Amino acid sequence: MINQNQQALRDYYTVSWKKHREQLPLTDLERQIVEVIIEHPEYHTFIEHPQECDDKGFYLHLGLHLGLREQLNTNRPAGILTIFKALSEKIGAHEAEHKMMSVLEAALWEAQKNNVMPSEEEYLKALRKI
Repeated sequence: MINQNQQALRDYYTVSWKKHREQLPLTDLERQIVEVIIEHPEYHTFIEHPQECDDKGFYLHLGLHLGLREQLNTNRPAGILTIFKALSEKIGAHEAEHKMMSVLEAALWEAQKNNVMPSEEEYLKALRKI
């Protein structure tokens, strides 16, 4: 089941990118996916020819961008947008996202390892240390 869901997600990225390249209308989610893909030209070939790609780790990277952007759009956990804006001023928005994604990934891994919900307080605390 997990592999099927992962493949469906990968297919969604591929279809979104194909629609963008063919200048077809995009849903809001497809537009968000395309925006992240545009910012990662090193992945374009993999998205366009997924059957030729052995390493699918870049899908996690793109997904973390989308997850973080959703957090920023909703300012959840409360205060994350302030952290992002301050960090963006120092190192630029895309690099700020990458730094914050590392913290997000670690928080999710730790929560999964311990079979608990991620702690928003600990997550924000770690983000403030960047």
